[in-house]
Amino acid sequence: MPKDQGEGRERASTIVEAEQEVLLSPPALPDEALAPIPSASREPSIAPPIPAPARNSLTKLMSEAGTDKLFRHGYHRFYEGLFEPLRYKPGLRMLEIGVETGKSMATWVKYFENAAADGIQGVAYHAAGAQATLALQPGAEEQIPGCEKIKFFVGDQSDKHFLSRLILEGAGVNPATVLKDGKSPVWDRVGWDLVIDDGSHVPRHTLITFIALYPFVRPGGIYVIEDIESSYLDHPEAEIYGYKITGAGVGKTPPGNFVEKMKQLVDVINRDWFYHPEFTILGASVDHSIRSITFAGNVIWVQKSFASDAGYPNGPCLAKFANKASTEKWMREISKEEQV
Repeated sequence: MPKDQGEGRERASTIVEAEQEVLLSPPALPDEALAPIPSASREPSIAPPIPAPARNSLTKLMSEAGTDKLFRHGYHRFYEGLFEPLRYKPGLRMLEIGVETGKSMATWVKYFENAAADGIQGVAYHAAGAQATLALQPGAEEQIPGCEKIKFFVGDQSDKHFLSRLILEGAGVNPATVLKDGKSPVWDRVGWDLVIDDGSHVPRHTLITFIALYPFVRPGGIYVIEDIESSYLDHPEAEIYGYKITGAGVGKTPPGNFVEKMKQLVDVINRDWFYHPEFTILGASVDHSIRSITFAGNVIWVQKSFASDAGYPNGPCLAKFANKASTEKWMREISKEEQV
């Protein structure tokens, strides 16, 4: 072998070994990087801490108000992104059922800066066994900045007459006229952009309220149902705010289990894709305007369709495989449920 060729191979071998040593050896770290991780920065064993909120974020406003939507339920994890598109909407109108001490109302009036003159609305929940809320005490509104935009109602969400009055005075719509005519209101003047049900949490009451109020949510608006854990309380002595919880439990039929009724709406949303546009669970005036439904930890939210959602699907795809028999069977099963 020529001498030059042998020396070349030795140099190449030396280079490869050096490269391998660099690749296999860990990089040198500064001394501070090798120090033990402080206990405060280690991964928690139970739940992550609430992050330091940004200035004027919804999380910060919730923290300042002291609402349990933050520290107990952690709904800020969902609401930050969910409510952001509505935050600066001019003339926004929202309703929360179950204002309790008014802490969440203090959050909403600061967060929705461009709300209508009466755009921050709350229902103080008075019913058998429920105590008067601090939000109704003299001077309570004056303790909340922007109180001139807050409007309180007093009533029981299981009372359909009260809900009709709430629609008339809160949403600015006569429900009897709208539902009879079947015409959509002029939404820039009436309706709610956001409804949050944090009321009695009795599954039956929650369903009654959803059926009554959802038609009066504006296009693209959001209807939120909090604390759905009550749908799973099957203990014989289960009660909340003086109401007995009956018919609840995993897999139990509505109206004892509100969550199960919401699951059925998934089929309604997809009715056009299995070619049964007439399919309904709660009546076309309610569920045919649902754009989407989301299930999260202890909370559900439903979004109203936009006008631009009409027209889809655009033409049949798998229509020849649609099974009419299974749909009709499912509708018969649903019809056996107790109505509210």
